[in-house]
Amino acid sequence: MLIIRKRFFHGWAIVAALFLVGFAEVVTFNPVLAVMMKPMAAEMGWSRTAIVGALSAGSVVSGGVALIVGPILDRRGARGTLVLGIAIMGLCLIGISQVTALWQFYMLFGLARAISAGIVELAISVAIANWFINKRARAFGIATTGPRIGLACIPPLALLLMSGMGWRGAWVGLGITTWLMGILPAVLFLGRRPEDFGLVPDGGTGHKKVESPIPHHSPSLKTDSIQKTDSSWTVKKALGSTPFWMLTAGQAIVTLASGGVNMHQLPHLTDRGIAPAVAVGAISSYAMWAMVGVLAWSFLAERWGVRRCLTLSLILSAIGVFVLARVDSVAMAFFYSAFYGLMFGGEMALFPLAWADYFGRTSLGTIKGISRPIVMIFNAAGPLFGGWIYDTTGNYWIAFLVFIISFLAGAAFIFASSPARPSRDG
Repeated sequence: MLIIRKRFFHGWAIVAALFLVGFAEVVTFNPVLAVMMKPMAAEMGWSRTAIVGALSAGSVVSGGVALIVGPILDRRGARGTLVLGIAIMGLCLIGISQVTALWQFYMLFGLARAISAGIVELAISVAIANWFINKRARAFGIATTGPRIGLACIPPLALLLMSGMGWRGAWVGLGITTWLMGILPAVLFLGRRPEDFGLVPDGGTGHKKVESPIPHHSPSLKTDSIQKTDSSWTVKKALGSTPFWMLTAGQAIVTLASGGVNMHQLPHLTDRGIAPAVAVGAISSYAMWAMVGVLAWSFLAERWGVRRCLTLSLILSAIGVFVLARVDSVAMAFFYSAFYGLMFGGEMALFPLAWADYFGRTSLGTIKGISRPIVMIFNAAGPLFGGWIYDTTGNYWIAFLVFIISFLAGAAFIFASSPARPSRDG
């Protein structure tokens, strides 16, 4: 059932629905698993590397899932795919409460993670890109605050549930939370594209569809143009373009770093002498600062362009990881959470915006889906690498150094990328 109000642009209702869907998907994110990791390891006798391996396996599988789902999103929209995916996610999380062997945890959590990263994240970015063009940055900014608020709320909720019902009961509670927050908004509000309902993107009077994100009559216009038009990239032309491979490489190496940091920041803080409840508070604070960062970077991108803003946010994120490595007090832990959260918000908002701005709406799900296997292999490697370094050396120093270098390398790839024009036969 899709609710359409003529005087109110329905795209904003879709943004609100995707805000809630993004909140729901956080149950498979690294910080939530980090809350569960120590009690699960203590009861089951599993190492940190073994537990993180389930997340990494799911991330790798999500790349293959995205390859399949991308074309479906382009043809049919996000609603049915999201409803089915979230329903299965919740069922998997509830099933974790009954695991007795590591392979069962891998199967259930891995599948939930694969759906989250391979379906939910892709569907959110495609849906917003379909409904907005000139207001796309702010739409992405608002919608992607959902996961950030989820990261502020879900880890403390998991800790609270775990204190009352143990880690098994906590997984049941998280599964039910996923259903409550994710399914109904998707059923009620999501639609494929505004044109299907007699509307136009942004709620305006119309957009001219052109072959390039940069007008041909303005060669002096900066490549990070603020007044965007709806580009028309085919899959073939996108795969043959430099921007596709620069974005893919940049996002892949950045997700190696961000995935590793997000997974291991909580245990690192407790290893450094921060009390678990205080460490969870710092991570929740980080998520709230990331929400502020999402909104701030999104609005800055409308003025400065997505490429410049994304490059700067990644450089500053590298500095944030250095601060994390040096944390030795509660005050420093909260300083880290504020600084890194503000910078990390740029990555969350600006990568999906860059894909949409560079390649347009027509085949975005397919184009971005093709990049996902590469991106998610790196995303899977980051948490696994961090866990292996800890199990091998007893600390995260080497891992954090690699993550700092990865952020800087990713910034270099993004800075080298630039929206290019597909040829007129494409």
